[in-house]
Amino acid sequence: MLAKDTIETVNLDKNIIKVSDYIIIQRQNYKKLHQLKKRDCVRLGKRFMFIELDNIISEEYNSIFKLESKGKNNYYLTKVENATNIQLPDARECGDDNRDILDDGKSQKLSTKEISELQEQAVGAQNIIGKIVSNSSTFAAKTEFSQEKYVKKKEKKYYEYVQILKPSIVHLMEIYYRLSPIKVLGLRIDDLSQILYYSNVHCNGNYLIYESGTSGVPVAAMLERIGNYTSGKLIHVHPGNEPQSQAIRAMQFSEDLMTKRYVNVNIYSVLRHYYQNFKFSTNKRKMDETDNGETPSKKIKTDEENVQNLDQIEPLKPNGGGVDKDKKWIQDNEQGCQILDEKVDALVIIAKEHPAPILDAFIDFVNLSRPIVVFSDCIQILTDVYMHLKKSKKVTYLRLSNTFMRNIQVLPGRSHPDVNRNFGGYMLFGYTVNDNKSDL
Repeated sequence: MLAKDTIETVNLDKNIIKVSDYIIIQRQNYKKLHQLKKRDCVRLGKRFMFIELDNIISEEYNSIFKLESKGKNNYYLTKVENATNIQLPDARECGDDNRDILDDGKSQKLSTKEISELQEQAVGAQNIIGKIVSNSSTFAAKTEFSQEKYVKKKEKKYYEYVQILKPSIVHLMEIYYRLSPIKVLGLRIDDLSQILYYSNVHCNGNYLIYESGTSGVPVAAMLERIGNYTSGKLIHVHPGNEPQSQAIRAMQFSEDLMTKRYVNVNIYSVLRHYYQNFKFSTNKRKMDETDNGETPSKKIKTDEENVQNLDQIEPLKPNGGGVDKDKKWIQDNEQGCQILDEKVDALVIIAKEHPAPILDAFIDFVNLSRPIVVFSDCIQILTDVYMHLKKSKKVTYLRLSNTFMRNIQVLPGRSHPDVNRNFGGYMLFGYTVNDNKSDL
C-alpha cells in the first residue's frame, strides 16, 4: 500500500506546473514552448501580448486560463473550467452571394482607437466581436459561410483563453515545423514516426544517432521509446562542442534516463578515443588473458584506415587544453566507446552534412541484420549514399522513399485539401550484412 501511494504521489507531482519546467502555451492553434521562471512574463503572438505567468504555478497541466487585461497589451491569467467560443445567433439575416460587396475599408464604423478602448475595458471577446459585427455595414449582406469565416477571423484575434500543456514529441514537432521547416530539415511528424519504426527502437537495445539541425527532436523521441529503468542505451553523436538539446530538455526526462541510458559525444572525439585509446587497451587486455599468447584471428584496423574520411578535421580539445580525467567529456567518450564496442542495434543519421563519411565511420559498429536509416531534405544526397552503399555491399534491401502528406479540411459541404502542401524530406533505409566472404 505504501509503494502504491508513493507512485501516485510521484505521478501527481509530475502533473503539477513548477518553476523551471518547460511548458507549452496554446492559444487556439498557436503554440509556444517556454521555460517557466519566477515572476515570469511571456510575449505571445504577433500582437505583442505580454502575459504574466505567476498564477499558473502549482496548477495542473492542461488547465485553461482566461486573459485578464491590465492595460494596453498587458494581461494576467485566471483559471477557468472551460473556454467559451463566440456564438452567432441562429436566426440572422444573410445574403445570397458576395458579388455586390465592395471592400473599400469604410464598412466598419468603429475606429481602431475605439476597439482598443474596448479591449482595455475588458468587456470580453464576445462583446467586442458583437460590437464589431453590429457596426459593420456589409456583414448582413454576406453569405452564411462568409459570416462564419469573418467571425472566426475576429475570434482568432480577440480570443481570451490559453491552455498550459505538458511538452510532448507531437507538440514539439508542430512548434518547430511551424516556426521554420528548414530549421528541422523538413522533418515532419510522419517522417519521425517512420524513422522510429524502421530503426526498431525499443527498451532493450543499443542505438546510435547522428543528429544536427533538428533541435534534438529525433533524439528525444528515441529516448522516450527507450524509457526509464530499462537496459536500452542511446549514443547521441554530434559535430560540435555541445548537441542541440532544447527538445531533450523540454521533455524533462528522469535522471535515470539521462545519466544511465543516454550519452552525447562529439563525432571526431569519440572515434579517435576509440581507435587510439579504447580499442588498443581492450585488445591488449584480451591478448593478456589468452593462455597460449596467440593473437586474435581478426586483424585490428589502424586509426588511419578507420577514420580516413575524418582525419582532415582536428578533434575538439577540452577547455583549457589539458587532459583532465574528471572532465565529463572524457567520461562520455569512455561510455560511448563501451557501447560502440558492444555494437549497436540501429544507426540513424539525420544531418545537414553529407552522410556518406558518417556512414563509413560508424557502419562497422552496427550488428548484422540491423537497420540503418538516413534522412535528408535533399534527394540527390541520398541517391549518392544509395550508390555508395550498393558498392560497399555492407547493406541490403536498400529503399529510398518520400511520403506525400496533405492536410484536408473536413466541413459540411466544403471539404477539400489544403492549398499549401507540407514538403517533408527523403529517407533511405536498409539492413546490414556481412561483406567478408571468408567469414561465411
